[in-house]
Amino acid sequence: MLVGVIVLVGVLIGTHFIPAAHDHGMSQVTAASLLALVGVFDVVGTITSGYLTDRIDPRKLLFFYYLLRGLSLFLLRHKSKYFRWHDSGDIQSLKHLAKIFAVARLTPDVNHWLPTREAWVKPYVGRAPKNLVIRFSMPMVDQEAAASWSHTSTVVTTGRTCPAPDQDNKCMSCRACWDPNVKNVAYGKH
Repeated sequence: MLVGVIVLVGVLIGTHFIPAAHDHGMSQVTAASLLALVGVFDVVGTITSGYLTDRIDPRKLLFFYYLLRGLSLFLLRHKSKYFRWHDSGDIQSLKHLAKIFAVARLTPDVNHWLPTREAWVKPYVGRAPKNLVIRFSMPMVDQEAAASWSHTSTVVTTGRTCPAPDQDNKCMSCRACWDPNVKNVAYGKH
């Protein structure tokens, strides 16, 4: 069972780390290199921890490890003020949506953006926390934005508003998708 959990976590991190880092302005090669570095440190840390556990009380080691983890999280807590839900995929259920709302409420200093193609979400948009923008993604290229949704995104052959293609496919300083004052974001067809 432990091996299964380790493999599952490895797959999840490998699947989401690189796209998440790319959304924050990092090139895919740099993100993949950092993920490889994490793997190297994981092996070194595991071997070192095994060695130290034979010589030091494991409770003291765990205390020290979690103290370091807590300090690092404390230092990095203000690193990112913007979070995009679902690099690929979508809302799976009302329970899933409620959990996203709860995370947004627990992180009021972070701006959340939730792209979706799930039209059933519309009645719940008004219940979303103020720091969460839910954008309905139009399913067809050059389809008009749905007027009944407060925030949308479209894919267009001409007239895109998203600057990412001019910025190595990165958001950089653009935060239109997270901005509740921007009704529609038009992505160029690619």
